[in-house]
Amino acid sequence: MVTILSKIQDRLELKVTELKHIDEDWGQMAMATPPVKFPCALIDVQQADYTNDGNLTQQAIAVVAVRLYCLKTSGTSTKAPDTHKERYTAHWQLLDKCTKSLHGYILPDSADKNRFGRLIRTRMTKRISNEGGIIQFETLYTLQFTDNTCVPVLETKPR
Repeated sequence: MVTILSKIQDRLELKVTELKHIDEDWGQMAMATPPVKFPCALIDVQQADYTNDGNLTQQAIAVVAVRLYCLKTSGTSTKAPDTHKERYTAHWQLLDKCTKSLHGYILPDSADKNRFGRLIRTRMTKRISNEGGIIQFETLYTLQFTDNTCVPVLETKPR
């Protein structure tokens, strides 16, 4: 799971430079003063289902949540100035940029010898906090991979 989290963080850092904070989601937003800068992306592997391929190799499908948090700092009513409306639509544009960078992304091979498929977007939800005007976009992705974590490593004995 560490590989999944770190590769998604790396991808967002490379492709979505507007993000000021990218991290694993460990409950930062539940704190009275979240220790993040906005806009930020928090990543969480929510669950993984495994099947058995034999010899301790497994096929897995993981659900990964990428939560984008933005501050809503202006009104968007029909009477609001256009500059205010543009600031609000910037949140949607940032969501699109995050999605374009992750949907279809294949995590690079890594030292853990697991083989990863593509991240596939499956759901997006939007929530607005009543406290502080924080907008949360949560996008769920599925990721299929071969997990070789438990395959024993055979050691050869010197003759």
